[in-house]
Amino acid sequence: TDPDARSAFEADYDAASYEDTESLLASEELDAVSIVTEWDAFRALALDRVKQALKEGIIAATAIATAGFIVTRIAPVQIASLFNRKDAELIAFGVKALKINLIFLPIIGFQVVGANYFQAVGKPKHAAFLSLSRQVLILIPALLILPKFFGITGVLVAGPVSDICSAAITGIFLFRELRRIDGRAEEK
Repeated sequence: TDPDARSAFEADYDAASYEDTESLLASEELDAVSIVTEWDAFRALALDRVKQALKEGIIAATAIATAGFIVTRIAPVQIASLFNRKDAELIAFGVKALKINLIFLPIIGFQVVGANYFQAVGKPKHAAFLSLSRQVLILIPALLILPKFFGITGVLVAGPVSDICSAAITGIFLFRELRRIDGRAEEK
C-alpha cells in the first residue's frame, strides 16, 4: 500500500466524526465519499462495500445537485435579482445565463464523486485528472474557442460543454474501474 495515500486517508477519517458526515456531504462537495469508501475496505478487498459506498455517494450527490437545479428552474428571476434588482435587462441576461450554464447541474455530483472515489482508493493521478478536467482542462479551452463562433452564447455554453465532457470522461474511468473491481472480486 502507498503510505502517503494511506496516511492522508487516515487523517481525513480521523478528522471527521459520524455527526460531521452529513455536513461534509453538503459543504465539501461530497469529500465524505472518501471517508465512506474506506481505504482499508478497498485494500482488504471488501469490494462490495466499496461499490455500495460509491453508489450511495453518487446518488446523494446527484440528489443535492438536482435540488439545486430545480431551484434554478423555479426561481431564476429571484436568484438573478440577488445581484441586481434595478436593471431589468441585466436580470433577463442573468436568468438566461443561469438556465444555460447550469443545464447539466444534476450530473456534476456524479463527476465530483467519481473524482473523489479515485482519491479515496489511492489513485491520485486519476483523481487529479478528473478534478481538473471540468474546471481547467475542458472549460478553459471551451471559453477560448466557443465565443469565437457563438459570441456571448459561447461563453454561456462553455460550462455545460465542460460539465458533459468531464462527466463522460469520469464515466469511462469509473466503468473501467468497476470492471477491474469485478474481476478482483471473482478472483476472491
